[in-house]
Amino acid sequence: MNIVKLSGMVSSEPNIVEDKFLKFNVMIPRKSMTMDFVPVTIPLDVIKNEKEIHNRNYVEIEGTFRSVNKVEGGKGKLVLFVYGKNVSIAKEPVSPKNEICFNGFLCKPVIYRITPRQFEVADLILANNEPFESNYFPCVAWGRNAKFARDAFGIGSEVGVVGRIQSRNYEKVVDGKTETRTAYEVSIGELSLLSANLKDNCEETSEKTYNSAKNKNIIEK
Repeated sequence: MNIVKLSGMVSSEPNIVEDKFLKFNVMIPRKSMTMDFVPVTIPLDVIKNEKEIHNRNYVEIEGTFRSVNKVEGGKGKLVLFVYGKNVSIAKEPVSPKNEICFNGFLCKPVIYRITPRQFEVADLILANNEPFESNYFPCVAWGRNAKFARDAFGIGSEVGVVGRIQSRNYEKVVDGKTETRTAYEVSIGELSLLSANLKDNCEETSEKTYNSAKNKNIIEK
């Protein structure tokens, strides 16, 4: 399962790529009014007229979350985006929506930590398997969900996630210069354990998922 529903404002000029896809960002406010900027890719044959989608338009999109592994400078880079299957253009502002629901297998041990402000956080890498490919999603859980992930999950555990796609900026030094970059991840709202971990009866699935992630540079070898 992999379902995404977005409603928000187009926040970048749409670009046609390879004469097949339209790419743009959608700006969606959180309850705190912090803005998330979600990258979207839509096949042109899904859109009646791509010229109707432009910066500051309001759109409603249904699709799936996907990942592509690109190699830059000899290192793997995980590119995340929403693949739109249905899109509608609104003439007036729409109610913000940023929902994702998917199942995935844990690719590496949960990283649990407590922030300086005493918030409990857990980082997870989950593989969402589709018929012809696997997508890898970095996810973050807070509070009780973080404890639950730490205590209950092992490599290969099948996990159900309901949450939102969030963006955050960070700084990276490249060739002595500081660059501002954007990372994307799933902020988990609801978390469930769907099947046992490697210690029980999922050893074969767990090993395949873990090795696949290693081979694609999703996790360190």
